Amino acid sequence: MYSGGSDSGKQLRAEQLARENQMRETTNQINQVFGGYGPGFYKAREQAYLNFALPELSRQYQETRKNLVFNLANRGLLQSNVGGTLASSLDYETNRQKQAVADTAIAESNKLREQMEQARSSSISLALAGLEPSQAYSSALETASRASSPSPFVPVGQFFNDWSRNYLASKQNEAYQQAYSGMPSLTYPSAGKVRTVWR
Repeated sequence: MYSGGSDSGKQLRAEQLARENQMRETTNQINQVFGGYGPGFYKAREQAYLNFALPELSRQYQETRKNLVFNLANRGLLQSNVGGTLASSLDYETNRQKQAVADTAIAESNKLREQMEQARSSSISLALAGLEPSQAYSSALETASRASSPSPFVPVGQFFNDWSRNYLASKQNEAYQQAYSGMPSLTYPSAGKVRTVWR
């Protein structure tokens, strides 16, 4: 009795099963490679950005506060109500910028997580496409190493530019005008009389 067709079919099924097992094993190996990058890895990226940006924010805050005190003193407004208002406003703006830095740090962490997931998916796709298992595994190691070394952070800008331009200048000018409105600015004789020019 002829059984060649049956044997051939069994062989094809066996080969197919072997390929599936091989791809499954390779996929598991790739997942293990990328599984080594856990929550702590992404948290470290978040903290790295905080360490990068917050010292610069602190430096700019100190410089902005020093300039504020100088400008208020120069206009005779250091002990005025507007002086306290501007100091409080600067502190509020600083806290707002700290929150913006924290949000950016989380975004950087999420971006790295997305890069690693894309790298994992790409490595698995190569394995499923028939790349030899050892090559697929080596490729996954290389891809993971490359993706886990993200590019440097973009330099931070001037945190207090908008505050200085839109709020500080207008409040100082407003306070200065209020403080000196109605006060005589110049007194001098004219035709035997003393004449006062009011602001």
